[in-house]
Amino acid sequence: MEGWNDVGFHGSNQIPTPNIDALAYSGTILHNYYVNPICTPSRSALMTGLHPIHTGLQSGVLVGAAPYALPLSHKLMPEFLASHLGYATHGVGKWHLGSHRAAYTPTKRGFLSHVGYWTGHEDYYDHTAQELYQPVNKIGNPFAGLQHGVIKTGEPKGIPLRHKILPQFLQALSYRTHMVGKWHLGHHRSTYLPLQRGFESHLGYWTGKEAYFDHTNMNKNGWGYDFRRNMSVAWEDFGNYATDIFTNEALDVIHHHNVSQPLFLYLAHLAVHSANTYQPLQAPSEVVEKFSYISDKNRRTFAGMLYKLDESVGRVVKLLQDRQMLQDSIIVFTTDNGGPAGGFDVNWASNWPLRGVKDTLWEGGVRGAGFIWSPLLKMKSRVSNQMMNIQDWLPTLYKGAGGNPNDLPMLDGMNLWDSLSEDSASPRNLMLHNIDDKRSIASLRVAEWKFTRGSSYGGKWDKWFGPTGRTGDYNVSLVQTSEVAQALKSMGSPIPDESTIKALRSQVTFECPKSDDDATCNLAQQVCLFNITADPCERNNLAFKYPSVIKMMEETLNTFNATAIPPGNKPIDPRADPKFFDYTWTNWLDFYDPKTREEVLLEEKEAQKMDESLDWKDIDVQQFIYTLGFNPERKSRVFKDEQVQITQI
Repeated sequence: MEGWNDVGFHGSNQIPTPNIDALAYSGTILHNYYVNPICTPSRSALMTGLHPIHTGLQSGVLVGAAPYALPLSHKLMPEFLASHLGYATHGVGKWHLGSHRAAYTPTKRGFLSHVGYWTGHEDYYDHTAQELYQPVNKIGNPFAGLQHGVIKTGEPKGIPLRHKILPQFLQALSYRTHMVGKWHLGHHRSTYLPLQRGFESHLGYWTGKEAYFDHTNMNKNGWGYDFRRNMSVAWEDFGNYATDIFTNEALDVIHHHNVSQPLFLYLAHLAVHSANTYQPLQAPSEVVEKFSYISDKNRRTFAGMLYKLDESVGRVVKLLQDRQMLQDSIIVFTTDNGGPAGGFDVNWASNWPLRGVKDTLWEGGVRGAGFIWSPLLKMKSRVSNQMMNIQDWLPTLYKGAGGNPNDLPMLDGMNLWDSLSEDSASPRNLMLHNIDDKRSIASLRVAEWKFTRGSSYGGKWDKWFGPTGRTGDYNVSLVQTSEVAQALKSMGSPIPDESTIKALRSQVTFECPKSDDDATCNLAQQVCLFNITADPCERNNLAFKYPSVIKMMEETLNTFNATAIPPGNKPIDPRADPKFFDYTWTNWLDFYDPKTREEVLLEEKEAQKMDESLDWKDIDVQQFIYTLGFNPERKSRVFKDEQVQITQI
């Protein structure tokens, strides 16, 4: 979930990503590529080829204690590749598509193996996840006094920064100040921690109490260990850095793979996602020190996390070449949502100069950093302006792997293999970003037009967040000497020369100067219409200039909404609390209410019947027919008694 501006090939000079850049310049950079604004919906679209409005995952993310998941009635990418094309399928890293029953976990959904975590995030070292959970501590006034009880874990409180404390006074008298043991004076922000309040060093714990041996804090509701090797809890990985674990596991899969069989490796890193809120950004100190030139401490740690991700890409590509597998590989690099910039989700990504952040429908939330690399592509070292969505990967990769997309069920995703390989026109000229009626937000794109209605977070994250990363020079030599560059050279396909690299980079670097004629859009008060091709930074609202386009977009949204199923979100189940399972996140419902896979499927079907009984007659599906673009592999989508015919816009 790196931001648009966190990869070097998009124009930022601040954090080098030489291995990622080398692959991008040698493949096809996706400049018109979109994902969903947040984790679970994007992953469901990737795995199923369906928009989240057709799987019930369009509203928010799955939390660890919520008893719902990506329905079993939908076959996933690894299942298609294994059953249809004979692939060995392995998953590494983040799952986040449901785990309340074992039937919904990776090794029950097409993967031969999985090493990683089931929830949405975890600590990079101890692999615990503090998930949203009820009941939780009520958030009090962070500026209130400390006379009423103790500071609870998760409370945004501490000794106000305006008050100097003892070590700070003593430092003024030239004392050396060190602390050992319990803090318990606030830890919701780093500025409230011992090292920021006058102590030179601190060894101990921040909260009110902890276990004497394993040092866990038993005050935490919804807190537990979340790391698995297949279905087994992997306690042995405690203390090891997540990015290194996932990289090493990917290397192990590649090293032991029988090359006579095709391989699908899904490497879904934790980086650069936030960990738990009490220590959200984590990277090895020796790596963070490489970025001492970045003044902002949070951004500096983020840079260390991104460095380790880039290092992982280099190591994986090198081993693929060492095993003579690279020449037959297809490598896709994609984020799952826009970057959480400016402190959103306690993270410091950058989407500059795009507007907005993760979990918003601005370009900064949905325009994805991505590329595809493969010797199988007929045209390489280019920028693709073909419109593409994350749900297109299933049919596209299926075709690239030698399959016939007609063998797949009806999908929202489109086969873009020939478009990407040959630089031919994309079959897609329309895409739905999302419709979330629970939050009253929606957005879609038709050709060059983008329409959005409804504000996320009351407009707090509707701005443009840096850093710009445009100071200094771009170090092309780092790209040319990277591990990826060496591997490609060894394969006989060296990366492009410096002039080509700079030309490609220039094509995908947005420049959005302000204009006095811009009509800034406030989503809290109006709908927004942008010519996103001419105005990718969403500075000039054209809604009042083109009312007929607004009408067309509204009608198109209504047509999409007529095919949507209600969100599958369910209330949090208190029985999921990890404290009942040795402080681990697990498939808790199998313990309380055991069911076979067939019984779970039947339960899903009954729930689906209830959804289908809902009355959608208030929307005239035939009034205005638009589609996801012309797709010759998908002839129609049937909804109740209506049939929406595929037409080309």
